[in-house]
Amino acid sequence: MAQRVPLQRGRFVWVINRHCTALERARCFDDENLDRFLQTGPWEQVTPNTLTTRESLYERVMQVRKQGYTIADSEYTEGIIIGSVPIKNKAGKVVAALRMRVTKLSYSISKVADLIPTMQAYANRIGKLL
Repeated sequence: MAQRVPLQRGRFVWVINRHCTALERARCFDDENLDRFLQTGPWEQVTPNTLTTRESLYERVMQVRKQGYTIADSEYTEGIIIGSVPIKNKAGKVVAALRMRVTKLSYSISKVADLIPTMQAYANRIGKLL
């Protein structure tokens, strides 16, 4: 899980396990980010659904690239579904990602998947401004 790491008196930063976040996978649409990402292991098992091997993470990112989005089901936090889409600048480079975070009590995976086209439309609008 995230750790609160002090920088100096009164200031801190949150350090998270990026390997199990949908947001990080959306950023891996370009090879440069993917290469950096896959060099960050070994990876911690945060929940039973967390991917922890280089091979499984690589396969998931390839699936994400093919689909154009990612959905993570309880991979970082039990009971939380995350949907994420990349935001690309005018040159087509992934520069950010747009995500939604919902509880499994409120939304199903299929409901999150139904919202992905709307997220992609907004990501495209944002990207045109960059």
